[in-house]
Amino acid sequence: MKKDNFKNEYFKKVIEKIAESIYHENILTSFIENLDEVIGERFENAEQLTKKVGNKIIESIDNTEAITKEIEEMTIKSENEKDKISILNKNIIEKLSTIGDNLNDVKNDVNESINMVSDALSNFDEVIGITKNINKIARKTNMLSINASIEAAKAKEHGRGFAVVAEEIQKLSTETNESAKKINEKINILSYEIKNVLEKINYISELFNIIAEVTESSLEILEKNESFLDELIDSLHSNSVLLENNLGNLSMSKEEMLELINTISTLNSVIKNVLNMQKKIKDIKI
Repeated sequence: MKKDNFKNEYFKKVIEKIAESIYHENILTSFIENLDEVIGERFENAEQLTKKVGNKIIESIDNTEAITKEIEEMTIKSENEKDKISILNKNIIEKLSTIGDNLNDVKNDVNESINMVSDALSNFDEVIGITKNINKIARKTNMLSINASIEAAKAKEHGRGFAVVAEEIQKLSTETNESAKKINEKINILSYEIKNVLEKINYISELFNIIAEVTESSLEILEKNESFLDELIDSLHSNSVLLENNLGNLSMSKEEMLELINTISTLNSVIKNVLNMQKKIKDIKI
């Protein structure tokens, strides 16, 4: 009886061990089936992303090194060209100063011409007023001569001499009136032409003002040009030194990034091998 109980207890423990082993096998199998998705695929995606980002960083480092060299070359070239630019700058300033003085003289002449033309127009207005008065006097004289002729005709023989004088006065009045009309016409034409000239002179004056302003602005810019060049060269030199000091760090970063990419790639290969081994473990039967 005791022997049978012992056997039953033994078989019970064996069955429990087998059940436990099967349970562990099922858990391990489930873990292995999900391990490739959980670790393998994600790590492979991480490897690809790391390579992509790393290559971009390496490309940026290479571009930075190239830009640094270009800045160094530009700085050296700027320093060499500075003296030439400075001499050219001074020559341009001298010429612009001369042009500015000449423009001021021309502006004064133009303003004087405007004043003279304006005075001429005013004088023409006065002359037109005088010719109008002459026309009035001529008309009145003509009326007087007509009246004198009538009175001379009434006096017959006694008024013959007076009639001759009245006729001459009438002729003079007519000629004066015609001359006044011609003068008035000429003055109107001249006045119109002078007004056109005045408009053109004013337009020229505006152009000279614009040219003078541009010249003055150019002078101010050129006078600041040399100091600007100094500041530009100093800035280029400072940036060049700063970039040179950081090139070593960039090179180290580039090497570290390459090492990181290789490490992740190696680690991914190891994980793939581990996953393959786990799949083989799955095939082992207990």
